[in-house]
Amino acid sequence: PQRWEEVKFTEEPSLVISEPPTSAPSDRPSEYTLDCDLYFTELADPVGDENTAFIEIQTTCPNKRIRNVFIKTFKQLQSPKFELIIKVPDDGYIIICEDKVAFEKAYKKTCDIEKPNALPKGLYTIAVIFKDERLDIYGKMRKVLPEDSVYQNGRAYRDLGSEDGSEFFDPLLWYTVPGRRSVTVSPDDCDPRSRTQAPLELFFTEFADPVPDENVHVGMRFIELYSPNRRKYKIEEDLSIIKFAKNKNPYAFQTLKGLKINKNGFLVLTIGDLDDELWAESLGSFSIVNGPFGTEDFSLAACANPKEEGMEKCPSIDEYGLGVNVDKHDFTHGRAVRRLDKEAPQRKFDPSDWVIEEEVDYYYTDPGAWYEVNMAGNEKTPPSPAPSWKGKGH
Repeated sequence: PQRWEEVKFTEEPSLVISEPPTSAPSDRPSEYTLDCDLYFTELADPVGDENTAFIEIQTTCPNKRIRNVFIKTFKQLQSPKFELIIKVPDDGYIIICEDKVAFEKAYKKTCDIEKPNALPKGLYTIAVIFKDERLDIYGKMRKVLPEDSVYQNGRAYRDLGSEDGSEFFDPLLWYTVPGRRSVTVSPDDCDPRSRTQAPLELFFTEFADPVPDENVHVGMRFIELYSPNRRKYKIEEDLSIIKFAKNKNPYAFQTLKGLKINKNGFLVLTIGDLDDELWAESLGSFSIVNGPFGTEDFSLAACANPKEEGMEKCPSIDEYGLGVNVDKHDFTHGRAVRRLDKEAPQRKFDPSDWVIEEEVDYYYTDPGAWYEVNMAGNEKTPPSPAPSWKGKGH
């Protein structure tokens, strides 16, 4: 038999052969196998006390001792890492925190490993590695995080339907705050040592009323909404879109409960039929998409039936057009697109959050996608799809 001797390394573990021993213990690193899944479920860098940042890892091996597992952060000039040598707690979670005292005071939960100044702070790619095998990763190797995945002053949490790690990063498995948004997260918004689904977030991203011609008719109109934290989801919440006339009186509504958000987080409401890949919901001729459209106002409201419940019981979640003159939001024979950096619902409509494009053909609209549009207003958006553009969907 040979004696295996562990040596120091700079990137990944490596082993060399030395002189023969009398026996070779079976628990040496070279023979240790990891019969356990480890994957990130929450990465938090909340505002306030900066020492409350943490990494949450879920495992399938509670009460099992693990080793040769490393957490590696990919920064621009270096890639620091540290080893997890721990007996996994009863609940199957491993919490790595920046400051144990601050963490346990803020969350009233146990921090298993304290690593001051070793966390990615919401800006850098991080991976969990066993020997030379990547078990899970958030971000792309040796790169700073893309803007949509930055969680500085916020958190990133894994979709509840994702229950194992991945060698390659899939942003669709994660919900990230702030991402591009101007919002923050406090320790009260985080949930270490548990996995809960955050409330549904949904808001308008595009209204389209294309120029009609012999091939394009009113059926090509649509309303598009986007959810940053749901995919392939049948809406269970009491939500509706309320349509207002130019005099600001409500006169029509569409209940959203039971409709489906597609695989990219979009809900597209139409009169006719669009591509099945969109999971577009065809509402038929008698709907809020029919009749007066480009000059009207819309509210996404937290109620199922405003006609029966009354407007006072239908608080607005997101609005388009309300509170301003019609010339500030009219998209007749065109479209209105929310700016990509305004990725949050607004209870009060702000025209500066939107771009109006006039005289737009249907082929220059983007149902089921959300791209940055030309802010100058003097040039039409390229036809969809435009994969080289910065945006979401398709």
